[in-house]
Amino acid sequence: MKTHLQQEVTKRLADKNITPYAIQKLTGINEGTIRNIINGKAPNPTLNVLLSLTSIFDCSLSELVGDEHNQIESELDKFYIRLDLDYVLLEQVARIVIDYVKSLDDPISYSHINKGIMVLYQYCETNKYCEPPQDFCRWYLTNAFMSEPEKDKS
Repeated sequence: MKTHLQQEVTKRLADKNITPYAIQKLTGINEGTIRNIINGKAPNPTLNVLLSLTSIFDCSLSELVGDEHNQIESELDKFYIRLDLDYVLLEQVARIVIDYVKSLDDPISYSHINKGIMVLYQYCETNKYCEPPQDFCRWYLTNAFMSEPEKDKS
């Protein structure tokens, strides 16, 4: 029996008429990772993969993972509590970075994307922002983020 995630990814790929390879080009997520999700070989994809898929499919995390959301949310809560992170703020920052990366011609490595998310998140936390300041995020992504060297290509 297929999981809700498998069904949703398969359905949304068909609905948008895109392939795992196209997702790789748009997000940098390895095509094999998407195929493994579809085939049930990747039952627990990373948060970065899930957030990238929600951005591509224009859906929420709960829509994508369905009933499994409670389990994932529970694991995320444990993770964020351990790290003392604000999940809502982190997701907002991640969406901004992912949307920016989607607008680029060349793919960017996961580690570079993660660094961008964490730098912006830390900036927002340090300055006590409840939501990311759009102007600063745009400036950082256009200037500083793109001028930082990438260490590895995933």
